[in-house]
Amino acid sequence: MLCRSFLRLWSQTAAFTGFSQSSWRPRQLPPIQQIARVGALGARSSSWSRRGMSTASDLPENSVAVLVGNAGTASELRACSTGGCCGKDTPLLPLGAVLARLPELPLWRLSEDQKVISRSFVAKNWQVAIQFINDVSVIAEPEGHHPDLHLTSWRNVQIDLTTHAIGGLSLPDLVLAAKIDAIKVEYSPKWLKEQGSEAAPAAAGAGS
Repeated sequence: MLCRSFLRLWSQTAAFTGFSQSSWRPRQLPPIQQIARVGALGARSSSWSRRGMSTASDLPENSVAVLVGNAGTASELRACSTGGCCGKDTPLLPLGAVLARLPELPLWRLSEDQKVISRSFVAKNWQVAIQFINDVSVIAEPEGHHPDLHLTSWRNVQIDLTTHAIGGLSLPDLVLAAKIDAIKVEYSPKWLKEQGSEAAPAAAGAGS
């Protein structure tokens, strides 16, 4: 009896509203909203992926003598130590681990063959350029890892970092890059201006 009453009430309501079971369809988002929703989910997934990239597990064993954290930030890289020796037994750093840490070293660029990271700038004068090279030497010697340093046109400086003994990049390269970035440099004002709105703050903040 109760069931019949419910069905009768349902029929009356459907007739009044124009609703029928056959006319019911799941709510569909407009195409633009569907695309936006899918894009938002994809961005969130990508964000989670990036967040998990830089971990200690992506580092080969014995990459450095002293590992601080996961060497995933500039400050952690500076706090690491190569132990005074970097050679044929130093493990190559996987490309994923390199790419995960390069954003922490915005002054450095990865070569096309992905075996070298480089930084270049124009110093204010000869004296500043030479002082920078001397400061790099003070850092590099205790680490037992030495970059290739180039000085041209009396104040154009370029630093190349790679682990020659293994033919590619190792964690000590990134560690030394972070330590080099802590050196204060007086840049050419003209060069600094030419770097643009994004690169200039990073260069100006180096060594601060």
